[in-house]
Amino acid sequence: MVRFSMVFAGLFLAAMPGAHALQLSQNGSVLSMNGPIEAGDDRQLRLFLSRPGASQIKLVYLNSPGGMVYEAYKISEMIRAAGLSTVVDAGRASCASACTTVFVGGVRRYYLNAQSVVDGDTRNHGLGFHQASNWGGRQGEQQYSYEGSSVMVATFNEMGVPGAAKLIDKAKFVGLYRVSGATAWALGIATDLKLPHSE
Repeated sequence: MVRFSMVFAGLFLAAMPGAHALQLSQNGSVLSMNGPIEAGDDRQLRLFLSRPGASQIKLVYLNSPGGMVYEAYKISEMIRAAGLSTVVDAGRASCASACTTVFVGGVRRYYLNAQSVVDGDTRNHGLGFHQASNWGGRQGEQQYSYEGSSVMVATFNEMGVPGAAKLIDKAKFVGLYRVSGATAWALGIATDLKLPHSE
C-alpha cells in the first residue's frame, strides 16, 4: 500500500481549474469514466461499484485529463481489487496525468488504436505522462509537486508497472509525454493493443 500524508489529498496533476467532476456510466459490461478526477471521486466510484448491476462490469473505459493524485490512486486500487480491466482508445480518448495511475490499476490494460501515436506526441489522444504539479505560489501558478510525483511513482510500482515511472520525467513541465502502443506494451504499461473477441 502506498504510504502518504494528508497533503497528497490536495495535489493535482495538471487538471484544468473549474472543470467538471468525473462522470460514471455503465452499459452492460462496460463502465465509462469521463472527465477530471476530483475530490470525492474515489467515494463516488465505490458507491457506483456497490450497486447490484455493477457486478456485470468487466471493462473500464477511460477518458480523463487527470486530476487529483490521491483519488486516482484509490480508484486504481478499487479497479485492481474488483478484478477489472482498463481501456484507453487512443483513436478518440485521452488518459493523461493522474489518469495513467488509474489505467495501470487494470488487471488487463488495453491500449487501442495507438498505432498512430508517436512517443513524445503532443496530440490530445492516448496515454500521456508527466510529473505532478499543484496550483500554488503567490500568483496561483502551477508548481512542481515532489509529493504528488512520489505517489504516482509508488502507484505504478505497487500495480506492477514500474516502466510507467520512467516516462514521467520525459515531459516538459506542464506538458505531456504521449506514448506509442509499442512502447506502452514493451514497458508493460499496456498488456494488449486490441481487445480479445470475447470482451
